[in-house]
Amino acid sequence: IGLASGDPKTMAARAQERGGAVATAPVVLPGRGEFAALRDPAGAYFAVVRTERGDPSDHLGRNNEWLWFELWTDDPGKVVDFYRDVFGYAVGAAEGRTDAYVLTAGGRARAGVIRSPDPKLPTAWIPYVRVADLPAAVARAVANGARVVVAPQPHHRSQVAVMMDPLGAPFAMADWRPQ
Repeated sequence: IGLASGDPKTMAARAQERGGAVATAPVVLPGRGEFAALRDPAGAYFAVVRTERGDPSDHLGRNNEWLWFELWTDDPGKVVDFYRDVFGYAVGAAEGRTDAYVLTAGGRARAGVIRSPDPKLPTAWIPYVRVADLPAAVARAVANGARVVVAPQPHHRSQVAVMMDPLGAPFAMADWRPQ
C-alpha cells in the first residue's frame, strides 16, 4: 500500500520511533517524487510517497480503480495505535465488530484494520479493486495466474473475492454498490 504523507524522511523517523522499521530509506524517484518503504510493528509493509505533481483527486474509486485498503493482522488494536501516531489518522470501531477499526482523515474513511480471518496468513495490507462484474473479473484473474483465497461472498453492499497474484501478493476485488 502507498500512503500520501508529506515528507517521507519525517514519516520514516516517526515510524521507527513508534516501533516500525525502514525497509527502503527515503529516495527521490525521478518523475515521481520522494518515496520510502516502511514496515509497521506487526510486519506489514507499506510505502509513503510525496509526489512531484501532488496527490490525485480525492474520490471514490471507479471501476478498475483502487477502492479500499484493509490491513489484516493478529493484533488490530496495537497496529491502529501505530497508524494513528505516525499519520494522525482518527481511529473508530468498525460497525458491528469488536476486532476491526476504520482509519479516517479529512472526514473520510481511508482504510480498515481487521483481525486476520486466517491466523496462518502473514500480516499484510489487502488492496481492493472495484470491478463491474465480479465473476468475470475473478475468471480473468485466475486465467492470468491468480489463485482464489476467498470465493466471492457478500460484504458491505458488495460481493468481494480475495485473491493471490502469481507472485503471492494478496488483493481483493469488489463490485461495490453504494447506497
